[in-house]
Amino acid sequence: MMNSNYKPEKILVDKGFDADFSWDRINELCKLFSDDDLLQSYVYKMHEHDKALDLKRGEFYPELLRSIISIKRSVSSLYGIDVTQVQPNFGSNGSIDTILSAVKVEETKRLNQWVNTMTQRLHNTVSTFRNKTSSESTFAEIETILLIERRQGGALFTSPTYFRNYNSASAKDLIIHLVPLTENYQLDTQAFINAMLQLQPSIVFLVTPNNPTGLPIPDHDLLCILDKLPQDAWALIDRTLVNTRPEIGSKDLLHRYADKNVAILHSFSKYRGMSHHRIGVALYSNPAMANIVQPHLPLGIGLEGCLKANRIVLQDGGIFPSEHIISNIKENNTLLRSFVTDFPDFDFTDFSGNYCLVMLPRLLSSQNACNLLYQRGLYVMGGHEFPEPNQSLLRLHTGGPPKYIKLFCRIISKMAGDS
Repeated sequence: MMNSNYKPEKILVDKGFDADFSWDRINELCKLFSDDDLLQSYVYKMHEHDKALDLKRGEFYPELLRSIISIKRSVSSLYGIDVTQVQPNFGSNGSIDTILSAVKVEETKRLNQWVNTMTQRLHNTVSTFRNKTSSESTFAEIETILLIERRQGGALFTSPTYFRNYNSASAKDLIIHLVPLTENYQLDTQAFINAMLQLQPSIVFLVTPNNPTGLPIPDHDLLCILDKLPQDAWALIDRTLVNTRPEIGSKDLLHRYADKNVAILHSFSKYRGMSHHRIGVALYSNPAMANIVQPHLPLGIGLEGCLKANRIVLQDGGIFPSEHIISNIKENNTLLRSFVTDFPDFDFTDFSGNYCLVMLPRLLSSQNACNLLYQRGLYVMGGHEFPEPNQSLLRLHTGGPPKYIKLFCRIISKMAGDS
C-alpha cells in the first residue's frame, strides 16, 4: 500500500558532497541499476527450465547461496586451496569485522581457560596451606601464581593504519597496540617484530600497500615478519589496495605459510572500482583457521556483485586490479612528483596504491587547506580528521582520474604562492 500524501522530493534535497542525495538524483542513479522485476522473472524461468521450483527459500536466496558457492569454488581452484579457505564478504571491511569478531571470541575462551587454571591452582595451594603441610612453600606458590600475567592479546597495527582497523578493534573491546611508522612512513620491521614477540597480540595487521600512505611492505620484510609469527597468533595481510609494484603472490604466501594462521584480504572495490557492490574475499592459509572464522560470516552477500566478481576471477585467472586503475595510480604519482619538484615545501609518500599522504608546509594546516579546496569543489581528507590527528597531512585518493590530481596541484600551488 502506498501513501499518496508522502512527498519524497520534500524530504530529500541534494546537500552536496558527503550529504543527502536528492529524490531526482536517486531516480537518475536507479535507472543505471538492474531491473528487479526483470531479474525476478528470469529467475522464475530459470527454475522452471531446471525443473527446480523454489518453495524452500524464495526471494533469490538459492541464487545468493549458489553465487557464494561458485566464487568459493573458482577462487579455491585458482589458488590451490580448499573451498573452506575462501570466504566472500562485504568488501574488506566485512572481512576485517568478521575476523576480529572471531579473534574476540577466541580471546575470551583463552581468558576463561586461564582464569579457570589459575583458580584451580590457587584452590589447590590454599588447600595445602589449610592442611599446614608446608606453609613457607605455600606462600611462595601463591605469590608465584599471583605474579603470572596472562597473554595481553589484542591487535597489533602500524601507526597510522587503515581507519576502519581502529574502529573495528575498539568496537570489539580488543586492546590496540600501535607501532609507529618511520619518519618517511615506512614500516619499521624490527620494531614491529619486537612488539609482536613482546606484546603477544592475538592478531597482527600487515596492510600493504598501507592506507593512508599508499606504501607497500617490501616482500623481504613481509616474509621476515611472517617467519617469526608465533604459532598461536594470527596474521592478516590486507591487500585491499592496488599495488603497482611487483610483489609476492597471494597463492605463494598461502602455501608457504600453510602451517601458520594467515589471512589475506582482496577487494573488488579498489581493484575494480566496484565499491557499490561491497564485494571482497578473505583467503586463509589453512582450513582450521577458516573454520574458526566461518560462524561469524554474514548470511549471504549481494548477488550481482558476487556474480560479477566471479566472472572477473574466471576471466583473469585470479584476483587482479584493472589496467586503467593501475594506469591512473602511476600517472597520478608522476603528477605529484612533478608538483613537489616545483614546490619543494610540499612532499608526498611515494605511493603504489590507491591513496597517498601529502605533507604540507609548516604554515599551512590541513584544516585550512581542506577549507580552501572545498571552496573550489575539491574534497580531500585532512589529517585533522584522522583517528590520530595530524594537521600537517592530507590524504588523497590516487586511483581515480588524473585530471582530479592535476586540479589539486593547480589549486594547492596557488595556495603556496599566496602564502
